[in-house]
Formats: sequence, structure tokens, C-alpha cells
Amino acid sequence: MEARFYIDCIYSVNFRDLAALPDLLNPGDLANLVNQLKCKPMGALEDMRLPLEPEGWYHIYNRGNEGRTIFFSPDQYRYFLTKYAAYMSPYWDTYAYCLLPNHFHLAVQIQSVDTILEHAPNDLKNVNRQFLKELSQRFPEIGIPPSDADLLNFKNLVNLFAAHEHGRYQLAVYAVRERFRHFLLGYAKAVNQQQNRTGSLFQKLFRRRRVESEAYLATLIGYIHRNPLHHGLSSDWMTYPWSSYRSLLSEHATRLKRDKILEWFGGKALFEQTHLEYTENWKSIERFLME
Repeated sequence: MEARFYIDCIYSVNFRDLAALPDLLNPGDLANLVNQLKCKPMGALEDMRLPLEPEGWYHIYNRGNEGRTIFFSPDQYRYFLTKYAAYMSPYWDTYAYCLLPNHFHLAVQIQSVDTILEHAPNDLKNVNRQFLKELSQRFPEIGIPPSDADLLNFKNLVNLFAAHEHGRYQLAVYAVRERFRHFLLGYAKAVNQQQNRTGSLFQKLFRRRRVESEAYLATLIGYIHRNPLHHGLSSDWMTYPWSSYRSLLSEHATRLKRDKILEWFGGKALFEQTHLEYTENWKSIERFLME
């Protein structure tokens, strides 16, 4: 994939409806395109409620409570990445990441329903009563008693919906959200203990945006990798130690979807070239991206 400038889906645009438009856009075309589409920005509350649907691509973002620090030492960056891989690899594939002192960005694709529900019964013991109530209302044909204690067990629910496609889909959506929430809670608990602090480490709800095209994903990857420069943390974002940029260019084993990403960009050389062009022309697309 030869990539340059792409419109970001911070605006509620369905890229499947834009098939007639060229993928590549010059910087000067972006504002005109948005005006023609009459797009409205997605609000933060909408971001926080967006379901993480199986096989969907997402930009996930969270920051410290009140914008405060979430990484106090290099060991905590390493701990975050290690726990992240252990918790989330069965639930989504990671395409890019960047960890900064008070926030982080991820570009991910959620796994299939079957893959999620293969792992979730071992990772999630119970569901909350509100979710069980929502299931009983959404699927009255199943006849779920909202107060049935046995059905608070996630594995029992998976068995109950074994032949119900839409029910399995909802269970998968719930499992991904809860697994990531548990990961953040676990990291926060460990950091609070290390730093002798109390209270919320992260904002209560993490933000996410649906990625509707490979074109947007290419722009998003560049945006994520460039974040250290954007926030004045490093004059050379390419050597920043807590992003996926160097891992994507290395030969070392990685859980990142390296081969797929480099194929989209047309190889390592074009991947590097596109990132440089993206950085040089950052101001032309800055207002379309989430922070």
C-alpha cells in the first residue's frame, strides 16, 4: 500500500460509502471533503460507549485520571506491555501502540467470536447482573431469569447461547470490554501499590474509535508513532523506546501484526518514507485525529 494523507474517522464517515472516491488525498483536499460530507465530530461520551465488535478495527486511547502520570518508571512501561500481551492477545491483534507518561494509544483488530469465546470462559468467571438483565430483555426467546445465579457464570451463558449466533456475538462484545477493563484495573492496582498512592489511576472509561478502512489505519499508525514528538517528549520519535515503530522494523519476534502492516505500506522502505512524510505534513491532518 502506498500511503500518504487520509481522512481520519474521528468524523462519523462510513468509508464503505466512499468507494467512488480515491484513497489518496492531498492535504488541501481534506477540509473540502469534510465540508462536502457534512460530518459531525464524535463526542467523548460516544467514544466511551462504542462497543468493541468482533473482527472490527479500533483506535483505543486512555489517559491518567485528570491527565496525571500513569507510568512512573521504565519498569512500569515494561510491566504494562507484558501484562497487556498476556491479557489481550487472545482477544485482539495489535497493529501499533505508543505509551506516554500520562496516556497511551493502541491500534487493534478484535478477534472473531469463536476465538473470543474459546478463551473467555477461562478468563471471566461471572458477569454482572445488569448485563444478565440486558441479555434477558434482548433475547426473550431464550427465557433467561434475570435473577438466576447460575447464569451469572460466564461459561454457563456461553453454553446456553451455543446455538444462538446473535447471543454469542453479544457475549463476545462483553468479554472483550471486560477483559480490557480487568487489565487496566490490574495495572492500576500494581502501580498504586508501588507508588504508595490511592484512587483512580486511569479515567474511568477508555475511549475508542472504529477504524473503517485500511487507509485510516495507515494514518492512525503514523499518528500513534509520532505522538512523542507531538507532546514534546522526544525530538526523534523514531527512537522513542515505548512505541511499536522500532519493533515493526526489526527482525525480532513480535506479537504485532508486522507482516500485514508492512505489506499494506509496500515494505519497510515505504513504511519509513510514509512516516517521514506524515511527520513533515502533520499540521494538515492534526485536527482530524483523536487526543
